[in-house]
Amino acid sequence: MSFTFFKFKKVLIIIVIAILVVISCSFVGASYHQSNSLIKEAESLVKGGDYSAAVIRYDQALKKWKWNDKKIIPKKKIALKFEDQAKIIVEGEASFGAGDWQGCLDSLGKIEKNFPRYSQAQNRYSDCQKKIDEQKEAEAAAAAAAAKAEEEKIAAAQAASSKSKKTTSSSSQSSTQASTASTDTISSASSSSSDCQSNTSPVFTSHLTDISKINEVIIPPRYVSGQFKPHSYVDTQHQNVPIYAPVAMKLYGGVFLSHGSDPSDYGMDFKVSCEVTLRLGHITDPVQSIKDTFGPTPSASSVTNYNISQISFSAGELIGYTTGTALAGNWDFGVYNSSTPNRYASDPALNSSWVNTTAVCPYNYFSSSLKSSYTSKYNTVLGDSTLDGESFCQ
Repeated sequence: MSFTFFKFKKVLIIIVIAILVVISCSFVGASYHQSNSLIKEAESLVKGGDYSAAVIRYDQALKKWKWNDKKIIPKKKIALKFEDQAKIIVEGEASFGAGDWQGCLDSLGKIEKNFPRYSQAQNRYSDCQKKIDEQKEAEAAAAAAAAKAEEEKIAAAQAASSKSKKTTSSSSQSSTQASTASTDTISSASSSSSDCQSNTSPVFTSHLTDISKINEVIIPPRYVSGQFKPHSYVDTQHQNVPIYAPVAMKLYGGVFLSHGSDPSDYGMDFKVSCEVTLRLGHITDPVQSIKDTFGPTPSASSVTNYNISQISFSAGELIGYTTGTALAGNWDFGVYNSSTPNRYASDPALNSSWVNTTAVCPYNYFSSSLKSSYTSKYNTVLGDSTLDGESFCQ
């Protein structure tokens, strides 16, 4: 009897253990399944842009099945990062709505390319940049109008003063007329000579473009596809970037050039001083006054046209926008100083062009506070092109 009871007790224990094992396995299986379901929910929430809810789901999934940590933690980190990026976009939009264009740029400039709403952020960033450019244009126009009004005021005062000094005697009138004629001649000569002012070392006090958009600066001189290029290349990787006048200067030549099946663009020469010329190439969207100067039809010839109406620009004034060349996404920037001939002045193969013989490092003309922004991005490599000896830029 006792033996039979012992056997029954043993069997009962085994049955209980088996039941507990089944229950435990069922619980484990359910937890694992629930964890994976929560992960899928979180992934869907990320795709829908609800990053805060996604983070909560990932935490719940980790509690359900902690051995899923290698799968969950990296995904949660991405969701947290996207959550922060979404908050930055909200800040940028708020700045835009409040008219704080610079605050808008500062916020949206932090958005990273892997963020799902990166394109949206870039579009708003461009809107803010255009607002700043429009503001600068308006300020420049207002300054120009004020300067013109002041000039007219002075001219009117001088005319009134001259009139009051006239006498009724014919001799005085003759003397006055002779004096006036002499003054007109001198004024005309002065006006002619004032087309440029001598300055062999001008200082660029404004940035050429949005520095944050520059990938690298390819320094000169070099040969590209067998052609000598004494200017630098600014690589902005096809981004639509603004171009500003780094110093007060005057557009005096250029060309609206056709590139066949590729989009046409503009090359422009600016007079900084009697000795210094600044040249830009592959500018795709200049301001309207420049477009009007060169007309609507692109030229098949790259020869620079100097027979144009000159346009003055103040330091920091918008010149236009560019996405660079269709292939490389970069654009040309060169400076030429006739007072400092370079090593190619004695090279018979190249010294027939002032562009070759007077080219210098354009970045040496930026103020010390601006220059480092460019030198930190220097690169000597550009595709299969070769740097021709020591660079102008050190």
